[in-house]
Amino acid sequence: MNVRNSVLLVSILVSINVFGQTEQTNYGIKGGVNLATDGGDIGYQVGGFTAFNFTEKLSLRPEILFSLQHMDYDIQNDNEGAGGPYTGSIKEYFISLPLLLKYKLIDNFEIAAGPQFGYILDQDIKNNSDSFTLRSDDWDKFEFAVASEVGYVISEEYRVGLRYIYGINKRYDINTSLLQLSLEYKF
Repeated sequence: MNVRNSVLLVSILVSINVFGQTEQTNYGIKGGVNLATDGGDIGYQVGGFTAFNFTEKLSLRPEILFSLQHMDYDIQNDNEGAGGPYTGSIKEYFISLPLLLKYKLIDNFEIAAGPQFGYILDQDIKNNSDSFTLRSDDWDKFEFAVASEVGYVISEEYRVGLRYIYGINKRYDINTSLLQLSLEYKF
């Protein structure tokens, strides 16, 4: 882990500890399914969150999630004589740190948006071509994305959310595009 990542992790943990001393702070766990919008198998995500409630309607919500994401790739090659297209699938084990600003619209409906930072822990790449190989070292391990979410509060403890994540930085000419459906439990 480099110095920048260490400083980011320590800052998040200190912030959670400092803000966590107020009565306006909630903690919880969450889990659900992932689906890449450009194809792939269903993956999953599990993790935890802290909500720092500024007002009754507005809160800041850092999360830490472990997820398995699947996506299919289709690389078109416009170079004459180079062959293609090349297809395959990628399975990624990810740590994500979303930092969302959440707003309660009406009754039990909420919206949230913010940045998400991710790091690929491991990859499993399957290539469907013998003449082209996509390798895990071809990918940038860090991802910066934006996330938006709609949520429904089922009860005091339970909430369901539907999130869309779009990767800002391209990794091997592909922007991540992911849907997440999750169920949350607040302590």
